[in-house]
Amino acid sequence: MGHWQARAGDGVRRAVGAALILLTVVPFYRLAAWEQAGLAGRSVAATVAAQSAFLWSGAFVIVLLAFLAGVAAPRGAWERPFGVAGAWLLKPSARAYALGLALAGLAVTLAFTALSMDGKPNLIDAMAQLVQARYWAAGQLAGPRLDLPEFWFIQNTVLTPEGWVSQYPPGHVALLAAGMAVGAVELVGALAVAVAAALTYLSLRRLLPGREIEARLAGLFVAVGPFFVAQAGSFMNHGTAVAFSVVAVYAALRTRDGAAWGAVGWALLLGVALGMLLTIRPLHAVVMGFGVILPIAVSAVRAAALDGRSAAARAGATIAAGVPFVVLLFLYNARFFGGPTDFGYTAAWGEGHGLGFHRDPWGNVYNLRMALAYTSADLTALGLSLLETPLPLVTLVGLWLLLARKLEAGEGILVAWAVTPVLASAIYWHHTYFMGPRMLTDAAAPWSALVALVLVWLPRAAPDAVSLGGSRLHPRTAVRTGLVLAALAAAFLIPLRQAQRGGDFLPSLRIEPPRTTGPSLVFVHGAWSGRQFARLAAGGRTLTAIETILRQNDNCAVQRYLDTGAAPMGGLDLDPRPVTPGLVEVDVFPGNTVVVGAGSLRRGEGLRMDPPCMAEIEADRNGIVDVAPFVWQGDLPGLEPRGAMYVRDMGPESNRRLLAAYPDRRPWVFARNGHGAPPALLPYDEAMAWLWGEDRALAARSPGGSGQASSSSR
Repeated sequence: MGHWQARAGDGVRRAVGAALILLTVVPFYRLAAWEQAGLAGRSVAATVAAQSAFLWSGAFVIVLLAFLAGVAAPRGAWERPFGVAGAWLLKPSARAYALGLALAGLAVTLAFTALSMDGKPNLIDAMAQLVQARYWAAGQLAGPRLDLPEFWFIQNTVLTPEGWVSQYPPGHVALLAAGMAVGAVELVGALAVAVAAALTYLSLRRLLPGREIEARLAGLFVAVGPFFVAQAGSFMNHGTAVAFSVVAVYAALRTRDGAAWGAVGWALLLGVALGMLLTIRPLHAVVMGFGVILPIAVSAVRAAALDGRSAAARAGATIAAGVPFVVLLFLYNARFFGGPTDFGYTAAWGEGHGLGFHRDPWGNVYNLRMALAYTSADLTALGLSLLETPLPLVTLVGLWLLLARKLEAGEGILVAWAVTPVLASAIYWHHTYFMGPRMLTDAAAPWSALVALVLVWLPRAAPDAVSLGGSRLHPRTAVRTGLVLAALAAAFLIPLRQAQRGGDFLPSLRIEPPRTTGPSLVFVHGAWSGRQFARLAAGGRTLTAIETILRQNDNCAVQRYLDTGAAPMGGLDLDPRPVTPGLVEVDVFPGNTVVVGAGSLRRGEGLRMDPPCMAEIEADRNGIVDVAPFVWQGDLPGLEPRGAMYVRDMGPESNRRLLAAYPDRRPWVFARNGHGAPPALLPYDEAMAWLWGEDRALAARSPGGSGQASSSSR
C-alpha cells in the first residue's frame, strides 16, 4: 500500500509541476481577449502580455549572461561569496532573526504607505472598509440609514434597513477600527506583514526541519516582497488575511508538536486564527482549513505523533475557539444582509457575484475557457510580481516539482498551501491585476517559501562542470551568476515599482482633503456618471444593475429616466452582456468619459445632446474629483461634528436639500476651477454659478439656503 501511495504522490507532484510550467509558458491568458469576456478580459490579456514580454526578455538576458559566465569564469567562482552570504544569514539566533524580520516588514510597509501612497488607500475596496471602520471606532456597527444617500454613497458599500455598511465581512473592518482608535490605522497593514514574515520563518523551521537557509530566505521574501507589501500597505484586507493564515499554520504546527495542555493552548490560537480569517476572507478560510490545516493534522496522526485522545482534545479546542467567530459572523450577516449565510457581496451585487461559472456582474461570461485564461494570467503575473525580478519564479517552482526527488511531508503541505488558493480562484469570476494578481495575495507566504526552496535547490542540483565541445561549462557557476543578476535586478526594480504605485499613478486618489475651520459641507465635484451612479444606488438598485445601466445605455437616456422617473426604466437596456453595439465613449476630460449613442456624434458639430445632458457635461468641462477617497477622512453622518464633511456635488437643486438638513454647516465646493487646474476649495455660491450656470444656481436657492450659502462666500 505504501508503495502505491508513494507512486501516486509522485504522480500528483509531477502533474502539478507540469501544470505550473504549461500555464506560465504557454500563453493561455490570451484566451481572455474574447468578445464574451468584455473589457475585463481584453484588459487582462493586454496587461499580462506586456508583463510576460518583460519577464521572458529579462530572463533571456539573465540566462545568456549566466551562460557566458559559466563558460568564462573559473570553477567555483561564486563559492566563497555564497558561503559568506549563507554564513551571514545564519549568524543571528532564530529568535533574533524572527524579530529582525518583523521589524523589517514593519518598516518597509510603513515606508511604502507613507512614501508611495501618501498614507491613503488606492482602491475602492479599502475606502469602503475605512468608512465603516470610522463608525466602529466610534462604537457603532454601521452608519445610520441615510435620508439622502446619493451624497455619500460609494461603490462596495450597501444601504441596508439596519444602516450603511461595506459589502465586506467585518473582521478587517474591526482591525482598521482598532488602528483608528490608537490614531495609527496604517499600522494594521504593517503589523500584518511583520507577523506574516516572522511566523513564515518560524513555521518553515517546523515544517521543514534542517532547512534553515530556506526558512530564513522565505521569511525575508515575505518581509520585503513588493507584491505582498503593496497590498498590505494600501489598507487592503489581503494583508490581514495573510497574517492570520500564517498564524493558523504556525499554531497548527505547534499544536501538532506540543505536549499536553501546552498544545491545547496552541489549538485555541489556531481556532482564533481560522475564526478571524473567516471574518476577513471567508473563502480563503475554508481553503486554509481543508487544504492546509487538515493535512497537517492528518500527517501528525499518520506519523503516530498524536494518539486519538490527544488529537480529539486539540481538535475540540480549535473548534471551541473558532465557533464564536462563526456565530458572530452569522449574526452580523443576519442583521445586515438578511440571513446567517447571506454575505454583503451578494447584497451589493446580486447572485452574479457568487462562485462558479456564469455571467459575472458586468455581463461577461465566466466559463472553463476563462478559468484557464485567468489562472494562466494569475500565475504568469505572480512569477514577476512576487519579487519583481525577471525570473519566471512560478515556472521554476514547476520545474522543481517535475524534476526533484520525492517531496518531504512538509514540502507537500507547503505545495498544498500555495496551490489550493489558485484552484479556489479558478472557480471565482473576479480576477484583477492591481499591483499584481491581487486575488493570489492570500497565498503570498507559501509562494515565497516555495521560491526560497527553488533558489536554494537550483545551484545544488546543477553539476559542477560538463564538457562543452572543446571547453568546459560550469553550470553551478552559471546558475549562481544568474541568481546574483536576478538579485541585482530586484534591488533596482523593487523600489522603482513601489514608487510607481504612487507618484503619477492615480494621483487624484491621494489628493489631500481640503481643510476648513469649523463644521462645514464640502461638495466635491465629480463626474456625471458618478452622479447617476449615486442616484441609482439611492433608488435601491444593486451594483450589478447599476453597472448594467451605465455600461449599456447612453448617459443621456439614463438622465432622462432619472429626471422623469419613467417606467419601466424608461426603455433602458437592462440585459447584462459584455458588449453593447451603437454606443461609444467620449472623453470630456482625461479620465472622465461619457457613454453616448453614435448618433450623438455628428461630423463637424461635435457632441450634440439634449440641453439638460449638455449642462451636465458642461459642469465637468474642466475635470472632476472623485468623492470616494475623501468620504472616510471627514465627518460622517451620525458622528460628532469636527470639521469638513465631504459629499458629492449633485447640482444646485439637489444640494439645496442637504443644505437644509445641515443648516449649521458652512458650505464649500471642491472643484477644478480651470482647465487642468488642481482642485481648489471655492465659495459655494460662486462655484455653483460657475459650474452649473448663474440662472440655475440662483433658481435653486431657497431663502434659508441663499443666506447660508451667501454668508459662506464672504
